Amino acid sequence: MTMTLFYAVIGAAILVMTVALVVVWRLRRLTRGGSIGRVVNLLGAFVVLFLAGYLAAPILQTLKGDVALLLMAVVFLFGAIFVVLVLRIIHGLVEQVVKDLRL
Repeated sequence: MTMTLFYAVIGAAILVMTVALVVVWRLRRLTRGGSIGRVVNLLGAFVVLFLAGYLAAPILQTLKGDVALLLMAVVFLFGAIFVVLVLRIIHGLVEQVVKDLRL
């Protein structure tokens, strides 16, 4: 892979995660406290973790094979956890909407 492509993809990822961080910040202001607020804070922590990883990627790409593979596996693991959390939130919202519509 050319380094130009690597930096372009990392730059795009940093931009997307920065937008996600702004969205999480706005959600936090709407959902202070309670169970939803805790989940939003957790999602925000994941966004910060990913953003930090993307910002560190240019340095990390110099690491040797095994370390780089382990870090990539950790990113995939946290990505999977992030997706499950988001799906649980959506599931809870849909359940609440369906319940409210039945009343």
